[in-house]
Amino acid sequence: MAKITLEEIRRLKQINEVWEGTTRQGRLWITPKDEPPYRPYYIKFISDRDKVLCTGLEEAPPTPDQVWEKLLKTMHRPMLGAGRKRRPKMVVMDDEQLVQALAPRLAELDIQCQYRRQLSYLGPALESLERCMNRGFPEIPSLLSVPNVTVPLLERIFTAAAKFYRLAPWEMLPYEIPIEIRYPLDADPRYAVVIGMNKESYGLSVNDNWEDLKMMLSGSSPDKFSEQMSWLAFTYEIPLALAYDDLDAVSRYNWPIPNQHAYPSIVRASITMEVTPPTRQDIFWLEGVLPALNMFFEERLGFDESGVYPGEYKLSVPTISGPAEVFIQLPAGGE
Repeated sequence: MAKITLEEIRRLKQINEVWEGTTRQGRLWITPKDEPPYRPYYIKFISDRDKVLCTGLEEAPPTPDQVWEKLLKTMHRPMLGAGRKRRPKMVVMDDEQLVQALAPRLAELDIQCQYRRQLSYLGPALESLERCMNRGFPEIPSLLSVPNVTVPLLERIFTAAAKFYRLAPWEMLPYEIPIEIRYPLDADPRYAVVIGMNKESYGLSVNDNWEDLKMMLSGSSPDKFSEQMSWLAFTYEIPLALAYDDLDAVSRYNWPIPNQHAYPSIVRASITMEVTPPTRQDIFWLEGVLPALNMFFEERLGFDESGVYPGEYKLSVPTISGPAEVFIQLPAGGE
């Protein structure tokens, strides 16, 4: 197809119509065979007459030049069923930087260009598309949806989680040693096990009481466990295991991720295989405990040439609320 000139576009009839456009990253996954999955970026425009003008998916964020060319082609030849070739009176998009880049070019065509955070027509259209492509499955709940969990708090956890991964404590411990942890100091202890010795899954499994952990480590049949038993599972996963809002925060704030298999996943797991979001207490607990465990393993407290020896430690850590202390006993002795 020959390149469309600005003069050709200027000659098109201009009508009193608003076009909404986006290049946002989709809340869906593309999973090519034998290739890593990815979240595509849209180039999509819809008119205020509820007509889809153009649509496309890109692996990488579209550049202003790509969006400009798409707009010109759309004016010259909208999608089938979207009406005749024309110029709109206004184009609105949900990306401020893109608006700044395209506004001067569109002004040459006597088209206004504005930023709008919410898109009245395109927003619902994308939600419908994503529900269809996700086959109606509900989204993974975001950690940011947990009450009182903020971006700065989650950033501290992700930063500590990246260090924990790089320290690789599962390579220091000879087996699954139960660790007693009290944080805050006046709280009931929790009991953690570093997982990763089997090289299949890495992170921490945390029980709320000693009896539940002993039952899990005993190798007893799951049918003997209480149906109410649950535990905090902090593991490293591929990005598909995380909520879209959390992935967006990782990208927006440049939180450290060691590799594509080391995204922190934090959930509540149960013996009935049900997975639910962590509690507010779980999140604040990790914010204090992960730095303490990092300090413990980085300084190799409790280790000598013969391996791990019993010990109790009180470690001071910074938290979002100020300095705090974490008690660690390894191995845990129970009550």
